[in-house]
Amino acid sequence: MKAYQLKIQIQDSHPPIWRRVIVPAGLTFSQLSILLNETMGWCGCHLTSFEFYHQRIRIEEEVEEYDMWGWDEYDMLESGETLIDDFLDTEDWFTYIYDFGDYWKHRVTVEKVLMDYDKNYAQIIKYKGDTPYEDCGGISGYYELLRILDNPAHPEFEQMKEWTEHHFTEKFDLENVNEHLKTLYLSNTVSGPMTQNQIYEETMKSLPFKKIDLESEWVSEKDYTDVTLKDILEEHTRQELVEIAKMLHLSGYSNLKKEKLVERLCVDLLDKDVMQKYFRFLSESEIAFLESKVNRIEMDYSYESYDMLLAAGYAVVQSDWSEGRIYIPEEVKEAYSKNCMGDWKKSAVIDKEFLMYLNCAAEVYGICPIGKALELYKRDTGESKNEFDVISFCENVPENKKFFVINEAKIVLKMLRNSEDMKEVSAMQKNFDYYEPTLEEIQILGEKGYFPFDSKLNQLKKFFLKYGEETAKDAEELCKRVQFLFRIGGQIDEIMDMLEECFLGFEEVVEDEKLLDSLLNQLFKVMNTTRTFILRGHSPAEVMPEIAKVIKEREAENNIISFPKKS
Repeated sequence: MKAYQLKIQIQDSHPPIWRRVIVPAGLTFSQLSILLNETMGWCGCHLTSFEFYHQRIRIEEEVEEYDMWGWDEYDMLESGETLIDDFLDTEDWFTYIYDFGDYWKHRVTVEKVLMDYDKNYAQIIKYKGDTPYEDCGGISGYYELLRILDNPAHPEFEQMKEWTEHHFTEKFDLENVNEHLKTLYLSNTVSGPMTQNQIYEETMKSLPFKKIDLESEWVSEKDYTDVTLKDILEEHTRQELVEIAKMLHLSGYSNLKKEKLVERLCVDLLDKDVMQKYFRFLSESEIAFLESKVNRIEMDYSYESYDMLLAAGYAVVQSDWSEGRIYIPEEVKEAYSKNCMGDWKKSAVIDKEFLMYLNCAAEVYGICPIGKALELYKRDTGESKNEFDVISFCENVPENKKFFVINEAKIVLKMLRNSEDMKEVSAMQKNFDYYEPTLEEIQILGEKGYFPFDSKLNQLKKFFLKYGEETAKDAEELCKRVQFLFRIGGQIDEIMDMLEECFLGFEEVVEDEKLLDSLLNQLFKVMNTTRTFILRGHSPAEVMPEIAKVIKEREAENNIISFPKKS
């Protein structure tokens, strides 16, 4: 059974109060809130909210139709009508709010997606810290309460002591909580959307959680063997169809009704010019699928390699909760064979290569003149292009394939597009020359967004594998995060905060002095040799040659000097 491994931690709790739990896929957010309450030890009698910061989405039980004052920047969804899968499959973390008065704020990290979970109920596999008293004023009130209870001379000591002795919050008991979670198992019985209160009433009768209607827009068990383009488009909402039209740079769609939108898109999506512009940036997996003799491939819920076909309505996902499949209509494959062959394929390869250099320039330098990216391109290909070529080229590149924006003849990494960020980074960069990336670095950085692993990063990966519960893939992803944070100027304390959230062996490592020293030592090595756009692609060790020499001499002694940030 598919499931998610989550780590739920109360924000601002020191030492951290957290639970690591596995929850089945197929839940609604109303069901998930009940499981999170059980997992943390909350009674569940207060309002709850889920916030996905990056998507600007908030999920609650009762959604108001509008924000009277226009202050809310989040789109709202009903928790009883929204499945967790589409969010937890793609997001690394989200915020869970319990009790809008005390405002217990939790950071929930999605640590793993499991495909072989052998239970249909949630289970806590690890925890730290007791449940704070409810109705005590949130995390700050809780610590104030503990301070009072620790001081018998305090004027409120007796009152607070009596209050806690008669309080309904029980001491956290892992075995008892897990036994109760077994009663909240997920049934295959189909039901309509249910609110949190309705689910609590059901569970009071010892009835299981039920999957909501599988014919919802989130998941489909339809037979797509002979699916048509029209079938796929009709499953989208009107607004989604309008967004598809915008993404493909099609005009005249915004005022059409859904029926007419479907009709026009069925024609325009197969148009030669439209296909050639959009398909030139498809992934190798997508191209291989289009050129294969089948219209169906089996998947394990990792759809990133097919995101462009799915986003534009050229393909559809079928799920039966245990496995997934992607289907492409035969008419799409036929149109591809007719429109996207010969010289077009050669030009598409060139276009993807050119985009790779532009993406790489953004990742290496953060901010750089267009001319610098063109120098790199000419160095390796011998081809000359100008600023106008870049600007016109970028107009038709899908946003999810482009790591940068163009700003005043400069290529700017998207995360630096804010004018203040640009000004700050530019000021830090001005004393450094541009690093010249290798062809290997350009290929990996321009396509995947990270530098090739060096010996230091590989050593760190071995550490994660040895002292954590990570798979090889998980350990590699952790290393990519470490590299990324150092690349953007992060320091050791920021890396440790990230590892506390994501590294499954973190608690054991920090409690062992030797292991902690080893981890910090390796992080310093990685930091000193990581290329950062603040130094225009150079590493700290490279821009301080006299200290780099000392580092080289002392590496054998496992003693690394860290570099302070430049003022």
